[in-house]
Amino acid sequence: MKVRVAIACNDRFGNFSGQFDTAEFNSLDEFDCLIDGEPLNLYVEGDHLYIEDLDTRFAFTERTPFHGNTAWDSFELSEDGARRLFQLLISKQWVVTEYVHGGMFDDLIEEANT
Repeated sequence: MKVRVAIACNDRFGNFSGQFDTAEFNSLDEFDCLIDGEPLNLYVEGDHLYIEDLDTRFAFTERTPFHGNTAWDSFELSEDGARRLFQLLISKQWVVTEYVHGGMFDDLIEEANT
């Protein structure tokens, strides 16, 4: 299953800023959760999203600029990649601010809250 991860990585004019402090995870085009924290540096290398602060690359199959509005770009990741990204963001003290009970990330959210 693919997961669309939208990240707030653009400035107020819609230009890629190279940083993000919020990510929204959506499976099957359904909202699962929103998570935010201290800004992290990132860039795109071909079909990989590289998050410098995590020293980790995530393969994506599709990138959508201006996902919803000009502040967001979205990336379609594998379920494993999205779950790994979520766990790494939690390890950086990011906080889940909104989520849907019974969603794909319930187990990770429960684990993060213990």
